[in-house]
Amino acid sequence: MKRILINICLCAVLSLSAFGEQWRLHPTFSGDVERVIDTPEHVYLLSNNQYHYPWTVDNARRTMSLFRYEKDGEELVWLNRQNKLSGTVLQAAEYNPDKKYLLVAYDNGNIDLLHDNGDVTNIPGFMLADARYSKNVNAIGFNPSENMVLVATDFGYISIDDDKGEVLFTRELSRSFNGIASLGDRLVLADSEGLYAGLISDRSFTSFEKINGYRDVERVVRLGDNRIIVSQIYGWGGEVRALTLDAAGALTDKLLINYYIKSLELNRAGVTVSGYDEIWDIDKDLNMSHYPKYDEDKDTKLASWDQKTCYVARGVDGICIRRLGEDGAWTLVNEGIVPNASNAYKCDNMVYHPSYGMLVRNHGISQTFVSQDVNTPDYISSLKGLEWSPMSPAFRYPSPMFEQWNPKGIAVDPRNPDHVYSGSVLHGLMRLDLANPSNSLRLSRDNDPGKIGDRLVVVQPAFKEFEASCPFSAPAFDDYGNLWATWWDFDLWKGGQDCAEIWYWTPEDRLASQDAASYKPMKRIKLPGAGASNYSVIVPLHGASSRNILMYISGGWESCPIFIDHKGTLDNQNDDERTNIQHLIDQDGSEVDFAYILSVFEDASTGLVWLGLDKGVVNFRPADIIRTGGRVNRIKVSRNDGTNLADYLLDGVWINCITSDPSGRKWFGTNGGGIVVTSSDGTEVLRTYTSSGSELPDDAVYGICYNPDNNSMMISTDKGLAELYLSTATSSGSKSNAVAYPNPVRPDYFGYVTIEGLADNALVKIVDAGGGLIKEVGFAAGGEARWDVTNLNSKRVPGGVYYVMASGSPDGDSFSAVAKILVVN
Repeated sequence: MKRILINICLCAVLSLSAFGEQWRLHPTFSGDVERVIDTPEHVYLLSNNQYHYPWTVDNARRTMSLFRYEKDGEELVWLNRQNKLSGTVLQAAEYNPDKKYLLVAYDNGNIDLLHDNGDVTNIPGFMLADARYSKNVNAIGFNPSENMVLVATDFGYISIDDDKGEVLFTRELSRSFNGIASLGDRLVLADSEGLYAGLISDRSFTSFEKINGYRDVERVVRLGDNRIIVSQIYGWGGEVRALTLDAAGALTDKLLINYYIKSLELNRAGVTVSGYDEIWDIDKDLNMSHYPKYDEDKDTKLASWDQKTCYVARGVDGICIRRLGEDGAWTLVNEGIVPNASNAYKCDNMVYHPSYGMLVRNHGISQTFVSQDVNTPDYISSLKGLEWSPMSPAFRYPSPMFEQWNPKGIAVDPRNPDHVYSGSVLHGLMRLDLANPSNSLRLSRDNDPGKIGDRLVVVQPAFKEFEASCPFSAPAFDDYGNLWATWWDFDLWKGGQDCAEIWYWTPEDRLASQDAASYKPMKRIKLPGAGASNYSVIVPLHGASSRNILMYISGGWESCPIFIDHKGTLDNQNDDERTNIQHLIDQDGSEVDFAYILSVFEDASTGLVWLGLDKGVVNFRPADIIRTGGRVNRIKVSRNDGTNLADYLLDGVWINCITSDPSGRKWFGTNGGGIVVTSSDGTEVLRTYTSSGSELPDDAVYGICYNPDNNSMMISTDKGLAELYLSTATSSGSKSNAVAYPNPVRPDYFGYVTIEGLADNALVKIVDAGGGLIKEVGFAAGGEARWDVTNLNSKRVPGGVYYVMASGSPDGDSFSAVAKILVVN
């Protein structure tokens, strides 16, 4: 059956375009490559979007992106639901050389067959199956003679007919399997404990027999009708073994390789095995040849279909291409092909930077991301125009000096915008120098692993009970240029003593602190009686009447804000005024029910502060909440059903983030309900974006930030980043009669884009999001112009948003943007 989901997605995009809205999904490339799959025409790269920790809450499921390298080109193209595929986040993929397709299994159980000729067949049966079945796909095997695909799952396996595109049967075996292959009428299954063989017709796992000598099975690959190859990886060792079904129906086992194994992939004659510093080719008759790796490729995964050209996964450098000469020497064909992608995946930290564009950073520990045993690296990336750049030295130059696991916040220094600050529960406060990362500075504990050179400032001794902690919150700047962050003493907390503090760094002391020797200490404000946690937040307020007020939120259960008015005299804490809010009381006198404060947004245009709760949203003016001791406003939204009834805005909904766009509209990111956009005061719901009704990747939304370069909202979700382009009319109130179609331009469209509604004889050109000239289209004839979707070199443009610029007269003295065109590749 032909894939129909892309048509549904296209309709969704086109319907949004009627409102002037277009989407762009952004890939993630963390450098953690799971698989390299070489095929006759393409090379596929499966890259983990984030570290995979099966035993945790936050990172339990494997999430991967799929990139494809065209052998006649030099670009890694991200495949997703906006171009070829039915989904974006993968669980597994496997190539079927007999029928020439790549099977792609998504995190929701949906399956695509991506054929070498570009056709896509969607098989949704597993996704739509009984809800009691886990949709995790752990491994894939093929039986081409029976048109059969075998899919190993958390509960057993399923069988699919790849000609008919339907599920044949399901085997509930009450076990999770990570390997599967057929041998004649036999089936071989692998799990964490070993390898098992039985008949495909067996409906119970008790009928399967365990095969001795197998443990820690990594891959099971079918090699002809009667043989499979099995790789096992354990610690710094491993094995590759062959299991053969003889004519009498007996299984024979043979050890082929006893070595540290990195990967095992199909080639045109058999399989290619990558060891630490060796490569083996094994054909279907178990004949073997081997040759040493190039020194720089040691400890890497690779694949080679023709057994001469190797595609090598080189971590953050993407893939390099090497060719083996007749003399056994390697020739470097391409030193590194890296996807145009963000390194960060789930980003509750995002900010626009005037020089570097949109900055996004991996998440830290918060009420949303609770796992403290998950080490999320400090990957920060910038989007300028349509290009992503890695900005984190932890990504480009792995070193303990730059370690800051679970980063929190992106605070740009107003006195030196190249300096960007973040906090961390484990690694203190980091100052990242975007212009020169080697000049970065870290404030942390005396046992921090980053004690290299003079770039670590020791600001605390290691705690007695939690030695690996130096808990700084996300930092923030006030209007005077002071940097603020919270800190708490774990040992004092364990002893039941006052432990919460606010630290601040004046601009003079901060700029003077170039290294550990010149460090000018941060100053501290103690908060007696205040709670503290790894989720504490400090918010310096910026309103005209609030610039001396700090809002402290401990992050604890039912903890209300604490307000500290320092009067502008930071050196004199004796005149500070502190207001502890005990309860939040709404305008009707009712206590607001909530467990946690999750997000804070101060609206500079109104002076209102908005709090996102685990059960809704409230706002207040700082002076009013201090004066009344906790009075807030719960926004009421009219039902518009002819009655006078109204409901509280987002009542009972977990609010991860709040922001505003240039029109003042409020954007609320929820933890499962997508995005809700309201009027500036929140009393009218204008739009709702969900994954089922738009291109939003997932309904768990962690961050939203306006990007003025693209007039767009950057959105971070549980399945990566997306960008929603706002219409000119929406953002500025201006309108244009120009219309461009088709829009979006899909990968399979190779005609002209027609632009109508132009001034007659207007000079028309196409520019990119950064204003760079892409193409001179010429003069509009009868108010119409056409663009062939190519650049000045007559090559098709990369995917992205392009602007139609039209002059007001034929002389072309003054141009204005009249339309936007989204190109999807």
